[in-house]
Amino acid sequence: MLLHFLNSWRSEWWARRTAELTATYAAQEAALKEGLQARVDEAARQQQDVAYLERTQQERKVALAAANEDLHTQLRLLEAKAAPDHVWAEAFSLGFSKAWEMMAPLMTDGVRHMEEHIRTTAINETLANLATTHQLVDAKDIALRSTVELLKKREEFAAKAQAAQGAAGEKYRHYLTALDWLLSNGH
Repeated sequence: MLLHFLNSWRSEWWARRTAELTATYAAQEAALKEGLQARVDEAARQQQDVAYLERTQQERKVALAAANEDLHTQLRLLEAKAAPDHVWAEAFSLGFSKAWEMMAPLMTDGVRHMEEHIRTTAINETLANLATTHQLVDAKDIALRSTVELLKKREEFAAKAQAAQGAAGEKYRHYLTALDWLLSNGH
């Protein structure tokens, strides 16, 4: 009986202890399952966030690549516009236009003064030539050289023209032309 009593007590104790441990561990198991489920849910949410961030980052990469290509195109266009030849031509054109605007009044004034100077010079030369003609007419004693003297002078100038070079030779050739004209016209 004692054995029976001990076996019964042990069975009861074991049943109580199993019930206590099952209740304790069932609560802990439920808490752990709940915590695990919360962590799984949190991991799923984080995975969705990561997927969203990856899509956003990929979209930004594509947008940045397009913007980068756009920027490269604009830089190439700016470089083409800012090529040294283009810049020089543009600057020269603007500078020349500005210089022309500033110089136009001075040039027109200078042209007017030059026309007046040319006119005055022409009048003075004409008067000087007329004065020489008047002196010849007033002299009334004009001694003309003979044809023989002119032919001798022509031979002298022909020899000098062949010997001389440059401006001196040119001068003698002009003298020869004038003498030929005089001799051919019979003056």
